Amino acid sequence: MNKLPLILTILLFVSSCAQQETTPSTQTPQAAPPITVTPAEPSCTTMDCFIPAANNCEDIDITLTQEAGTFTYSSTHCMLTKTLTRIEGPPELKEALEGRSLTCAYNKGEFDSRWIKTLIYGLEQCEGELKEKLAWMLMLT
Repeated sequence: MNKLPLILTILLFVSSCAQQETTPSTQTPQAAPPITVTPAEPSCTTMDCFIPAANNCEDIDITLTQEAGTFTYSSTHCMLTKTLTRIEGPPELKEALEGRSLTCAYNKGEFDSRWIKTLIYGLEQCEGELKEKLAWMLMLT
């Protein structure tokens, strides 16, 4: 029995497989699909986590209901924005203060927690319509 044709067939098969592995592909490489990162749900829901993050100049947002009303706080690049979103009281007070904001610039490590903990203290470095309205109301009392 002559095994030569069988051996030649095996060699040709192995040779063609080897060439396919070492020969560069002529197909155009496809770009990988972009990776999409979805932000996690906000994990900060108290001033106890907001204040250290803001003090470290991290970008963070939070809405807190406090004694004076509901405020939205946003810290971005060592700049705090405080917005009074809801306040209980007479219509004149609501009209004067609701939706008003102030901004406070600070250096890393020097965040003034009074901006979050109180309504009027620590506003020397701040500016904005909310600060002006609060100052006006204090002058009237």
